[in-house]
Amino acid sequence: MASTTGTPKSGVFYGWFVLVGALVISGIGYSMRYSFGMFMPHLLGEFGWSRGDAALASSISILVYGLTSPLVGWGTDKFGPKKMLTFGAITLAAGMLLASTMSSLWMLYLSFGVVAAIGINSLGFAVHNAYVPNWFIRKRGLAFGIVMAGSGLGNVIVGGYQPLIAAMGWRGAFMALAAIAVIVVIPIVLFVIKKSPQEKGQLPDGLKEAPGPEAAAARQKMMAALIVDKEWTAIEWTLGRAMKTSRLWFMFLWFACLSFSLNMIMIHQPIHTTGLGFPPGMAAGLFSLMGLSMFAGQLGLGFVSDRLGREMTYTLFSVVILAGIAAIWAAGPETGWMLYAWAILFGGGLGAGSPVGFAGLADMFFGRSYGAINGFCLLGFGIGGFLGPWFGGKIYDAQGSYTMAFVVTAIVIVVSVAMIWLSGPGKVRLTPGRAPKG
Repeated sequence: MASTTGTPKSGVFYGWFVLVGALVISGIGYSMRYSFGMFMPHLLGEFGWSRGDAALASSISILVYGLTSPLVGWGTDKFGPKKMLTFGAITLAAGMLLASTMSSLWMLYLSFGVVAAIGINSLGFAVHNAYVPNWFIRKRGLAFGIVMAGSGLGNVIVGGYQPLIAAMGWRGAFMALAAIAVIVVIPIVLFVIKKSPQEKGQLPDGLKEAPGPEAAAARQKMMAALIVDKEWTAIEWTLGRAMKTSRLWFMFLWFACLSFSLNMIMIHQPIHTTGLGFPPGMAAGLFSLMGLSMFAGQLGLGFVSDRLGREMTYTLFSVVILAGIAAIWAAGPETGWMLYAWAILFGGGLGAGSPVGFAGLADMFFGRSYGAINGFCLLGFGIGGFLGPWFGGKIYDAQGSYTMAFVVTAIVIVVSVAMIWLSGPGKVRLTPGRAPKG
């Protein structure tokens, strides 16, 4: 067994390699979920479905994602990340292959909405969020920012699917995505992902600690200084215990609100852009720009909540998110530049703000059952994600416009700010930047 008290075997902290692996895996998985916006115009053109009926496939996908998250989190706690991620890659490939054969709505719902969704979930945050906190404590906000950057990376990757669809047709493109899920993901899982620093003879955050009780006591004192509510942190949190607290339910609602807003706009943005008279290539480019902005926000600003605290960081960046929603709402055929403003503001705000919830949840509930607790909150993400695209499609079908959908989305973002303050991770554990000096 590797020692946890000596210096690491390598001068490079292996946790950074784990984060990069998690980033690429989740990026590929989420790119396939977000790809629906690229496929939808082609499916509508071939089958003549309404926007609401077609968008329901994405809503079902996110609902299934949420419903299976507690199980995936539990499975990661029990079987480890390698087995869950391998299962995810194979299942996602099966869903994409099935989607390539569809000829009816129910086949779309089954292939993309159910099978592929289970695979995406098993490659995503329900798995990575359960083991990444083993690697990072003081730099937890930064670590979650990098992991969450997988969603931003996924949006960047999606921009490449439009020319793939144009070259191979939508059926051929689905088959190509199935191949990517297996050929790229599984080697990373087998050769890069590790559950904990002990497997590499290292300590969290890359700390180098000499053997002996003095160093261990100093490190313990450092971590204890961050604890505000000692009674709370002394509890061995299980999902059952956590569900009896208002903090978990406020976080559940935070995840639901964020997912509603994110998925409503992302699923409908490509077809909204073409509906304003802009070409499909511009819609794909905007999607990639939004993803790049999200990716940059997650990578470059993930550390901010480690300094300012989870609640304040999310509040500040929610203002940027709201500015992005205002930009896409106001955009028109003569003001296409506002769509670029949307991509930068909405993506960057979400990129910087979304890791806060995951880090805050870990601050409050991290322990041996954290995978199940995290998975439960992702159920809220799934419920919100189900309602968002479906709501946007139904509003458009009824009114011929997304105006009301954008207004409601902005209101939901404001509600999410209230939820993270009511949950109050800062009342349980300080972030390093807010720790008392001396």
